[in-house]
Amino acid sequence: MRVVLVLGTPGTTWGGMETHTRDLAQGLAQRGVDVHVLAHPAYEWAFHAGATFHSLPLDQGRRHPWLRHCLRRDVTALKPDVVHAQGHKAAALLSALSRQPHRPVRLGTVHGEKRTNRAFEALDGVIVVNQRLASRLSHPQVRVIRNGVVPVDRPTSRPESCPAGQPLLLASGRLEPVKQFDRLIRAWAAIGTPGQLVILGDGRERHALQDQIDTLGIGDNTHLVGHRADARAWPWLADLFVLPSAREGLPYSVIEALLAGCPVVSTPVGDIPDFLPKTCIADNTDLASITRLLADTMVRLPSLAGEQSDVFQRAQTELSVTAMVDATVRFYQQCLEPVRND
Repeated sequence: MRVVLVLGTPGTTWGGMETHTRDLAQGLAQRGVDVHVLAHPAYEWAFHAGATFHSLPLDQGRRHPWLRHCLRRDVTALKPDVVHAQGHKAAALLSALSRQPHRPVRLGTVHGEKRTNRAFEALDGVIVVNQRLASRLSHPQVRVIRNGVVPVDRPTSRPESCPAGQPLLLASGRLEPVKQFDRLIRAWAAIGTPGQLVILGDGRERHALQDQIDTLGIGDNTHLVGHRADARAWPWLADLFVLPSAREGLPYSVIEALLAGCPVVSTPVGDIPDFLPKTCIADNTDLASITRLLADTMVRLPSLAGEQSDVFQRAQTELSVTAMVDATVRFYQQCLEPVRND
């Protein structure tokens, strides 16, 4: 089987969708699939294990004629059995692609909530990363396949910039408005509890968030540490992981925290209500709800790991890369069956 993965992000940041595509490519290659990745050249470094990388000018808009030409050229030359779009932009490009003579199956994965999922309607099948996203699709061929993570071992030493001596609260992700780190920072400043808040990641809001920290006068216990190569080790050292987002599925950062046995509290987004106890979920995504959740959690912090022990065990069973890749291959085979029978 030959599979082409189209990663529709512009090469500016590395996040959950990019991680998913890398792990999927590696897992498919390990199962003997001939994998080709079409992505922005900034991501070539991530796809050296088992996959063949092809550069696309994905910093251009989805309607840009040169981008569409390059995609059509590569898919025509590769003659894949399956073309699998990652995200809404890649799905829109794939939907606009004229049918190839050899009729590859066209699939797409919805990684997060958008105003519309129209880009996926013309595809042969759709994968979603949580049940909530599935409920918003009317496509006849939808499969829920949760993200999976390759576990990392407990670090033997503490990262140099990891604060010590007080409870460590961790948040992670692209520094973009939808992640609502501004509300987390305000909530943390409001409760005034001893501890250190560390936010991992980078993005266009970094300067604004740092200005906010400086204005609130909490620079001694609130830290933006940027993108770090050792980011996946931090949940092992944290006392709490906080997800303040306005929209999410079940993000990699949460899965990594659960696999490390780090308690998680969150806004009520994506599949979070299906995993976490109600007492660990905010009433809403607004500032007041996040502040109440954070204040209550800090009081209960010593017992929180025990409260989530069943959640940690479930994560070990359900949220592995092996389970994700196996389910994806089965979906490929299901979608290929009608084509093979023609």
